[in-house]
Amino acid sequence: MKENKKVKDTGADISSHSRLDNYWTQRGFLSYFMKLRKPQPALKGKENVQELYEIIISTYGFKGIEFGNWVNNESRFNYLVSVTVALQDIQRVLKFPHNNIGLEKISLAFGARGGGSALAHFEPHTWIINLTRYSRDSEFYLSGGIGALAHEYGHALDYYFGSHHAASWKFHSLTIGRFTATNFDIEVNEKTLPGIVNKIIKTVIWQDYSAAIKTNYYEKLLKKFKGNDYWFRHNEIFARCFEQYIHYKLKKAGIINYFLTENTKYDAAAYLDQPLLKKCVPLFDKLIAGMRSKL
Repeated sequence: MKENKKVKDTGADISSHSRLDNYWTQRGFLSYFMKLRKPQPALKGKENVQELYEIIISTYGFKGIEFGNWVNNESRFNYLVSVTVALQDIQRVLKFPHNNIGLEKISLAFGARGGGSALAHFEPHTWIINLTRYSRDSEFYLSGGIGALAHEYGHALDYYFGSHHAASWKFHSLTIGRFTATNFDIEVNEKTLPGIVNKIIKTVIWQDYSAAIKTNYYEKLLKKFKGNDYWFRHNEIFARCFEQYIHYKLKKAGIINYFLTENTKYDAAAYLDQPLLKKCVPLFDKLIAGMRSKL
């Protein structure tokens, strides 16, 4: 595994008391982030960029933040508020010790490292989660990588715990990454992190493994996406299930955070139906408890 690259905010143009900083202070920022959570987040009303950096880095254990050249100051502010609220919400579910959502390893990039058609991606070799910039016509709301943070964070958990906290596990991720096999004899021991993850994958694929009966969900995937292995990779199945799990848990608490999860971000056929999701929820509860115990 390569060493994490040094990542830092590229926005020197927002330095305190600069002329540009004074311009934005006088102009004021439009609060697009208010549309991204229901109920609207309870904020102090005096958030500033530097304070938000400190919360994300110091409170939640992230390594750094990076912005692309085309992300203006107003958008930087909205990204930082949105991600701060999103981290508060994801911590409600995960309850990691010391709020260590960033695991002292993960960095965030906004509109800085995109490529191809992906709305967002996680880079295992740099430990960076990148969300692509919102589209110019949308004014920040529900476009680009907004809504994909929980999905990409699921990838980060997969690779972090597979690399660091799975004794005798020979792979770099709990899911074995792009592995797509349906008939696989990998341990499903619910006392280990890889075992729980593989139980989740088998639950998603197989209604009855011994009788070779696949779930209606997986049959739907085969019908919709046959020939495109992306949708069948175990790491992608896990990440989609994880984002649904986060959405499910927050919704039960009366919270919808569109910055974390957004139901129309990917094709609806890619997501579990509610009965199958509910079968996976206790397994995710056990997985998160196991992860928590390693930190």
